[in-house]
Amino acid sequence: MLLCKTNQFYKLMMKKKYYMKWDKKYMARLAKKEEIILHPAIEFHKNKLIKRCFSNWKIQYHKTKLENNKIYKAKKHYKLTIERKIFNKFLLNTQIKTTKRKKYEYVDNIYKNILMVRTFSIWEEQYMEKIKEQKKLKKASEFYNINLLKKIFHYYWQYNNEKKKYKSKLEYIIRHNENINTEKAESFYRSRIIKNNFYIWKQHYIIKTRKIQLKENSIKFMKKHLLSFYFNHWKINYQIIQSKINNLNEIYQQKQITIKQNIFKIWNKKAKKLKWEKKYEDLKTNEIQNSNDAKADNLYKKFITKKYLTIWKNKRSDWHSIYNHYEIQPIIYWCITLCKKVFEGWKTYSKEKKYMKKRILDAENWKKENDLKQGIVTWIKIADKKYSERMKEYEISILPYQDLSSREYYLMRKYFTKWYMMILRKKVNNINNNEEENDSLFEIKNNKNYNTLFPSLLSIEESKKHRLLPKKPRFYFDDTLNDFIECDNQNIENENNSMSIHNHSPITKSSLLCDILNNKIEVKYDKSLLKNMEFYSKDNQFNELLDKFKAKYKPNLNNININNDNDNDNIQTNLPKISTPIHKTYSNINISNVSLNNKRLNDYKSQRYNEMGYYYILEILDSEIENAKNILDLNYNSLEINFLIIKV
Repeated sequence: MLLCKTNQFYKLMMKKKYYMKWDKKYMARLAKKEEIILHPAIEFHKNKLIKRCFSNWKIQYHKTKLENNKIYKAKKHYKLTIERKIFNKFLLNTQIKTTKRKKYEYVDNIYKNILMVRTFSIWEEQYMEKIKEQKKLKKASEFYNINLLKKIFHYYWQYNNEKKKYKSKLEYIIRHNENINTEKAESFYRSRIIKNNFYIWKQHYIIKTRKIQLKENSIKFMKKHLLSFYFNHWKINYQIIQSKINNLNEIYQQKQITIKQNIFKIWNKKAKKLKWEKKYEDLKTNEIQNSNDAKADNLYKKFITKKYLTIWKNKRSDWHSIYNHYEIQPIIYWCITLCKKVFEGWKTYSKEKKYMKKRILDAENWKKENDLKQGIVTWIKIADKKYSERMKEYEISILPYQDLSSREYYLMRKYFTKWYMMILRKKVNNINNNEEENDSLFEIKNNKNYNTLFPSLLSIEESKKHRLLPKKPRFYFDDTLNDFIECDNQNIENENNSMSIHNHSPITKSSLLCDILNNKIEVKYDKSLLKNMEFYSKDNQFNELLDKFKAKYKPNLNNININNDNDNDNIQTNLPKISTPIHKTYSNINISNVSLNNKRLNDYKSQRYNEMGYYYILEILDSEIENAKNILDLNYNSLEINFLIIKV
């Protein structure tokens, strides 16, 4: 139980770890988008106010025809002071909100950690209490059943005794009714006893069946273990027998050679003796007799040699056939039958094990997918709620600082949305149609202090700090001089330069594009450069994680180990490459379809989330399963080939 709990807790912590990393990156992107969306709105508001002031001034100018210049200057000065105060208050409110957001994020993280610890401790206590309650309930139910049986038998015997007394008094009056009642009581008694005995027998039977099942499972496990053990033992014996057979064949060949040598030595000695005897007899006899004897001797020698050679060949062939029939052929037959039996047993065992592994993998994958879906759904709901709350707070915070009427405010917002959509559509059309340089929306401006202008060139944490820093105004109003004065921004530039020296990230085209859009720097790019930028900006998000995974898990098919006991448990799998690139999923999103409505924003967020996280994890899991299947098929084929080689 403890191991299961620890494994579950470890899985949850790993999921949380990678999920929080992904969440930080995603929230940083949302912050960038919000800045991009709100920055042009503020500028538009400034320009709109200035235009209206000038329009009113023109109307009054035409009416009065340059009369009362002093009154006009006073009004103009009054309007400028109002605008200054509004913008100063707006900047102060933005600073307060940024600090509040930091605090809320910090508190949320602490609250989540505390909740996890508390829920886990409460769950443990409740689980232990449930186990104790179940034990108590079992004891109580057993005690209750025993007391019930005792009471039933006690009351039954009391009832019988009272009935007997009553029957003794009324024997002479109602014998017939007495017999009927006795029969009913006996039938009830028998049925009750049968039920109780059947219940007891049923419990004993269930216990016995469980024991039998456990025995069968243990026997199956022992059979499998014995098969693997005897298969290894048979391999060793088979190798020993083969070595013995080879040694016997070598000894047999050496003996044959020695027998042949001895026979030929004896034959040479006899031939030499016969020659010397014939020479001695030839000297005694005549030449005619010697010639006839020589012919006869030659014929006799040929006949004897043929006779002895035929006898020797027959004996040799008989001995070889007997040896093969009684010693070699039984060993070969026994080896082949044992190979077949062991291979069939191993094959059935491996099939069962593969089937069980497939079922376990399918169950685990289904559980992972279900957990991911549930987590994604809950996360999307929470993110949508938080986003809607922030938007409401932002709208509420902006309304008090507007001196215009509600109608004018809504008209401004309406025209701003139209203007923003027109700009986005122009961007898309410029990318697709390769318009001329003069028609482009952006122009490059050189700036040495690129670390202040491009916060993505810094590290991720420092760039977040840089974004959340309060933006100081370029001008401020001095009441003594009654005029605008420029701020001293040297300290700000020094701080930004010191931050840019340490831990700055590598410069990429995607980071330059993001920073240019955030700070309204106008850039000239062709279609090819923009396509490359899209590719790099969308793929660089997961490059670091993929490199780490690839470094840990590399394919080593040569190092695959196969054991007959474990059946492909030691196979090394690794994470594969993704079949579909990530940048293709983002290229299908049209910027023109994005609007400021909450519904469309929520759909856009869920679409991005699913494309980034969920499908990426599912593709990894599917590719891992396919690699494992391919490796198992390769190992199975190699085992069949080895078995055929052993047979040969």
